[in-house]
Amino acid sequence: EDFNRLWDAETLDGPRQSVELTRAREVRPFLDTVDRLLDIHSMQHATGALMLSGPLDKGRKLAEGTGVPELVVMDEGHAAGRRMRDYADFRNEASPKDALLVECGQHWEKSSEDMAKETALRFLLYTGAVGMDFAGPHLGPQPPKQKIVEVTHPVTITTDRFRFAEDYRGLETIAKAGTVLGYDGDDPVVTPHDDCVLIMPSRRLNRGGTAVRLARVVG
Repeated sequence: EDFNRLWDAETLDGPRQSVELTRAREVRPFLDTVDRLLDIHSMQHATGALMLSGPLDKGRKLAEGTGVPELVVMDEGHAAGRRMRDYADFRNEASPKDALLVECGQHWEKSSEDMAKETALRFLLYTGAVGMDFAGPHLGPQPPKQKIVEVTHPVTITTDRFRFAEDYRGLETIAKAGTVLGYDGDDPVVTPHDDCVLIMPSRRLNRGGTAVRLARVVG
């Protein structure tokens, strides 16, 4: 079970039991005290780092204030369950609480470690948790202007026979709407619009999971 698909009240308060749910229920009281969250992850593929800011403007603004990585992805999450960054008031535009999820690069890569440290320092600096006297000596060069993309279509797998048409790794831009990306059973999965950006195509193509998220550039 994925620890990062359990973060809604119905699941956490429900009767179901698992090792990951036990962990989540133990973490929950601490999470309830958090005003600003940075959830640090790495990815399956060797693609560029990205920040998942959620669907709200406050998340995008927090990502822009942090300043890295270069790509910010606004999205609703997964049909398979709610992420920690979407827990409770993190999803409430009226609440001052906010959260980000950074995907720093491929598992085990040194560059992913470097991105995790850079993002954490800039997040702490922007939120006022540390000052420049602490963060400054450890920061990299001034980062480039960020690009904002918004997920328009998460592709949720409905069969046990999903396969991609090509070996997509993520961040590919598909020029034309209607391009076949793969098949879910016998049904083609196509790009819904021109200039479609592929976000984190998965190697774990299980029924109910997210195969890929399809996005467009918005800023």
